[in-house]
Amino acid sequence: MINTVIGAGQPVITRWGAVNLDPLLFCTGAVVFATICTVPLLYFTGELKLIVDPRYRARLFVMSMAGTVMTSLTLTYGLTGIGAVAGVLLLQTEPVYSLVLSTIFVAERPSIRQLLATAIVLVGIGSVFGAGGAFSPLWAAVLVFMTPLFWQASHVMGLKLMPPLTPTSITGVKGLVAEHFGVSVRRAA
Repeated sequence: MINTVIGAGQPVITRWGAVNLDPLLFCTGAVVFATICTVPLLYFTGELKLIVDPRYRARLFVMSMAGTVMTSLTLTYGLTGIGAVAGVLLLQTEPVYSLVLSTIFVAERPSIRQLLATAIVLVGIGSVFGAGGAFSPLWAAVLVFMTPLFWQASHVMGLKLMPPLTPTSITGVKGLVAEHFGVSVRRAA
């Protein structure tokens, strides 16, 4: 239930931040806040040392760039141009990307029911797109539409790191790398 509330509220909060604040500042602030919440947990569980282990460093960096940096940027900048309701609809492509990436990279075969559900998601999004105007400007809609692809790509990358890493340590490193990258980009701007 909590995940549903967070998932539904994220585009609304992100839209507010994208429109009322500098989008890059909003991205950085959101990631810094998430990192501040995660680092003490990683320290307490003894996992903080794992996320700086040289054996995982390069893969964690790439996963963080896809799963946090790119998703934050595409979602926030996309929501500067389209409304939160259109954003919520476009984010429903996540199961589609999950199905495609898990089939290609994890060699999982989708069931007929999964394929049918995926088709229904695409028909639903397509029906709104066909109604016109909801996903305008197109560049903003494309950015939001691509956001779940980056989420799912990072999830597939994360599968190769578990175990020994846990979902908590992967979440923590995504925040740490993204926070550093965001602050670096902010300074350069």
